[in-house]
Parts: sequence; structure tokens; C-alpha cells
Amino acid sequence: MNRCIGLSALLIAMVVFSGIALAEKEEVILKDGVTGFVNVLETTRDSVKVKFKKNGADITLVVKAERIDPFCFYTVRGKYMERTAENHLNLAIFCVENGLFNRAKHQRDVAESIDPEYLKKQAEIPGFRDGIAEKILANAERDFDNGKLDQAEETIQIILTRFSDTPAAEDARALQTILDKRAAEVENEEDDAAIAKLDAEQQKAADALMKKLKPAKMSYEYGKELAARGLKEKSQTKAKKAFDAAGEEFEKALKKARTVVAKDGTEDVAGRFAAVEKRVMGEAVEAYINAGNIELSRGSYVAAEKYCQKALSVDPTSSAAKAFQSRVEMGAAMSNDWGARGINRVAGAGGRR
Repeated sequence: MNRCIGLSALLIAMVVFSGIALAEKEEVILKDGVTGFVNVLETTRDSVKVKFKKNGADITLVVKAERIDPFCFYTVRGKYMERTAENHLNLAIFCVENGLFNRAKHQRDVAESIDPEYLKKQAEIPGFRDGIAEKILANAERDFDNGKLDQAEETIQIILTRFSDTPAAEDARALQTILDKRAAEVENEEDDAAIAKLDAEQQKAADALMKKLKPAKMSYEYGKELAARGLKEKSQTKAKKAFDAAGEEFEKALKKARTVVAKDGTEDVAGRFAAVEKRVMGEAVEAYINAGNIELSRGSYVAAEKYCQKALSVDPTSSAAKAFQSRVEMGAAMSNDWGARGINRVAGAGGRR
């Protein structure tokens, strides 16, 4: 039976794919990280038709490209589409819209090699970097206006790490400054609210503990300073260095704080520290991903994978780190410079295969 399905049904169906034995299966990765192994029947410029068995029956689904991880759709579409100038040009446009600029250039070149006259008749693809950076910035501004601050910050960091040389980067830096100020205000309000709940004896104990935590706090604050410096830096080399150093400072802060809490913290303190610990781990992961994004924008897949491993060593459960690793591995597999073997050497047994 053929049918188009909604996201909820798609997720349920994709979960069962991995347990079905089919020949010539392809891995399909959704944007939320859910993966499945299926037979690909055909592809169009905006969808993939897949087939699998469920309870002995053949099931055919049409999965929209917007639901699929961009690297994954690029790989599957490139493998199964007919080799025409039109198809390759459309795939190039898809790549531009999803930030796969090296792949976009390659697909455009292939289209031109197949039929130069066809390409001359088409409008030139919009600016590979400036135009897309503006589009990404518009998404960040929309998220900011809608109160989705975490999502806005994540989008801004894509601009500042992969499009730092575009005009949109200046506006992104200004918006990042506003977000940093907002985050600091929220953090101070939370601290003040927590302190207000303490009695005199608890306040005294908290003050004593904070003195012991001062070295950890200093490392954390320096990490924040370095991370902010990386986002403001126009030089990718200097920005990557700042992000790398920020991640290391966050790790130092975690190590110092864990030692103090384990030795001198009460059960209540340990419980509250868990939330702080998770937040700092997230900031360390974010710093390493930002550094890795710079390497990814350069096509340095092996170097980018090293930052994946750094992020995962901080938090092996991080969905952001796992998603980034998937993008790096797929990019490497499509790269003529490195290929999957180079990544396998770096990731070893611990990498996501």
C-alpha cells in the first residue's frame, strides 16, 4: 500500500525498520536522530519512497525530504536519481538551502558537465554563502521574537562558526550579545531566588561551600569568556582556538566542582548541583561542536570528528553531539579528500557506526 504519512506515524514506522532483514538496505536518518534501514524504491527532488516489511506485509512510505537529515537525503538522492543536468542542479539548490556548500558546488559542476546549455538557461543559484547566511539569520530572529531563545542561539552559532565572513555575521553577533545579556539576567534571578529560600544557618553553609567552589567558578567564567570571544572572532582559526580552550575550561570547572561537592556537599547540595553540572556539560559540548563546525566548513572531516569525540567524552548521551557526529561521518563518506576510512581511524570502536 502506498501512502504519505505524518511525523508521528513516520517515527513509529522508522523505529521498526532496523529489525527487518532486507537486501540492499539504505540507512535513512531523520532530523531528530531516528534511523532506519530500508529499501529505497525511488527518489524525487523533495521525497524518498521506501519499502519495508511489517508483520509479513510490504509497506511503502513516501518520506518528505524536509523530514530527513540533509546529508542523508543528499546521499540517497544522489545515488538513486537519474543523471541529468536538471536533477543535479536541483540537488545543488537543495544543498545550498541546507548549508551543504561544498556539495552544492560539486552538483552544479556535474550539471554543467552534463549539459552546459541547460545551465545557461537557468537563473544562477543565489549566493552560496551570503544569501544562505541571511536566510539562517532570519530564522534566528524569528525564533528570538517567538521566545525560542535556545533555538535562536543555536542558529546564531551556525552563522558565527560557519559564515563568519558574511555580512549577516555582524547582525548575528549583535543578537548574540542580547541573548548573552538575557541569559545572565535569568541566571542571576535564579540564584537570587535560591538564596532567598535559605535560612541563616543554610546561608552560612552555602557561603562556605561557595568559597571552596571559587576555583571552579573562575574556570567556568573564563570558559564563558572564551566561548563569547570565539563567537565574536572573525578569524576562523582564532575562533576555533577560543572554542577549544573554552571547552577545556568548562571541563576543568566540572572536575573541580565535582571534587568539592563529593567531599563537602550535602545530599541537598548534590541534588541541586546535578542541574548545574548538566548545564556546564552542555556548554562544553556546545564549545566543542562550534570548533568542529569550523573544521566542517573547511572540509576537514577528520579534525571535525576529533571534536565530536571531545564532546561525547563530556556527555556521551548528548543528542547534539551525536547529531553532529552523524553529519561529520556522512560528509566524510561523500568527500573525495578523506572518505569514511579516515573517520573510522579516528572514531575507532567508540564511534557511532
